[in-house]
Amino acid sequence: MIIPEEVESIINRLQKSEDEWKALYMASWNYSYHIKTKYMDLKPRKVPVIMAGSFTSFVTNIDRDQLDIELGLPASKEGIYKFKIQDLYDILVSRDGQFTFGHLQTLFSLFEELLSTIAQEIYNIKINTGNYEGIKDFFKIDDFKNIVSDISKLKELKLAKETRNCFIHRGSKIDKKWVDAYGDARREFPTEKIGKRLEEGFQNTFHQIEDWHVLIVELSKVIREVLVAKS
Repeated sequence: MIIPEEVESIINRLQKSEDEWKALYMASWNYSYHIKTKYMDLKPRKVPVIMAGSFTSFVTNIDRDQLDIELGLPASKEGIYKFKIQDLYDILVSRDGQFTFGHLQTLFSLFEELLSTIAQEIYNIKINTGNYEGIKDFFKIDDFKNIVSDISKLKELKLAKETRNCFIHRGSKIDKKWVDAYGDARREFPTEKIGKRLEEGFQNTFHQIEDWHVLIVELSKVIREVLVAKS
């Protein structure tokens, strides 16, 4: 069959989402390295004008601990924004979790949208993929029931979903639903960790989100192949 444009659009956004995530991640770290090398690792000295990528910057204070920098910000009414160098550096190097869990938020929301759109537009079935049971219902549709025959994949989807929910609704803190999902997908997780940061649940958060990204993108590709082959 011909894939509906709306479905193709969601799949394309899913496939491109990794580039967007990692571009933000690398841009933040690259500029933090620039700042550290340009200012923080050198002895205090006057630098009247520097170029930072496409931005023109002016050092207005050369006290090492209080060094200020004005960066061009065309979208702002003022056209510039002033930072203390140390503050700007600290902000940039602390964005890891926000970018990484933010990618999971985008990724899983697109996946939920994909499943509900296909169910509604192609099968005339209304399912609430905002609920995990709705995701399971999608994979009960005859055309898709063999895609996740490995039950562990569904359990990983549930854990990814609960991680996304904790990021959005719990300030990146572990809750009881997350602990239950983790225990179901992997092994028992200590309940005393409830209220702790999500990062404490994974050995390497970045790698974990990469794994879920692969799982979700691969499922979306298989779903598309099933639809293309559908008469």
